Amino acid sequence: MSLPCFVANWKMNKTVAETLSYLTLCQQWLSKLPRLSCEIILAPPYTALFSAGNKIKELSLPIGLAAQNLYFEAEGPYTGEVSGRMLCEAGCQYVIIGHSERRNHFNENDSTITHKVQAALGANLTPILCVGENAKERLEGKTLQVIQRQVKEGLSRMDGGASHCMIAYEPIWAIGTGKTPTPFEVEQVHQKIARTLIEIGFKQRAPVIDILYGGSVSVENVAAFMKKPHVDGMLVGGASLSAETFMNIVQVGIGA
Repeated sequence: MSLPCFVANWKMNKTVAETLSYLTLCQQWLSKLPRLSCEIILAPPYTALFSAGNKIKELSLPIGLAAQNLYFEAEGPYTGEVSGRMLCEAGCQYVIIGHSERRNHFNENDSTITHKVQAALGANLTPILCVGENAKERLEGKTLQVIQRQVKEGLSRMDGGASHCMIAYEPIWAIGTGKTPTPFEVEQVHQKIARTLIEIGFKQRAPVIDILYGGSVSVENVAAFMKKPHVDGMLVGGASLSAETFMNIVQVGIGA
C-alpha cells in the first residue's frame, strides 16, 4: 500500500518570503517526528515555486512540490500560461489539474482537463486530477454520475498501465464553506472512483492511483475521513495556509 498523502493547496496566497518561512516551520515540526509515515506535498503559487524547490533541497525536507495548474502546450504564443517543462525546471513533481475554481472561474471543461492531464504525464509530472459535483447536482442525486464522467473524461488519454496519477474528490459545495459530506458519503464516492478506474483499464487502484478527499478539511474531521478504506489522503485548501494547522492535520490524519 502507498503512504497516506496530504496536499496543501495555497491557491492565490503567500509571497516568496512567506513561503520560505512556512517551510522553516515545517522543518521544525518534522524534526520532532521519529519518522514520517506519509507523503506531504505543497502547492504554492507560480511565483514561489522555484524558491520553494530550492528551500526544500537546502533543508532536505521530505516534501513534494506541486503547481496549481499548467497549460497543455509545451511552448508557444500563450501569454500568461506555464508549461509542464517549466514546472519541472522550477522543481515540481506534481501538478493540480481541474480544480473546481479552474472549472468555475476560468471555464475549464472536461476536454481541456483531459489535455492537461496528458501534458502533465508527457512532462513526467504526476497529475492530481480534481473531480466533484456542485450543490445542484448533489440535490438532484447526480453525484456519482458526475464523478464517473469527470474521471473517465479526465483520464481518457491516459494509458491504463501508467503509474503516476492522483484523483482528488472535492465536492464544490463544500470548498471553503465549512460544510462537508459525511465520511460515509465520501467513502461511497471514492468507491465509485475506484470502480470507474477498473472500468477504464486500471486494474489495481492502489498504489497506482491514490484517491484523496478535499473540501473544508480540518483538524476536527480529518481522522474520520482517513479511517475510510478508500480514502488515501487529503487535499487541503484554506486550512493549509497555516503551517501549524496543516501539520496538525497531517499528524492527526496519520494518527501520530
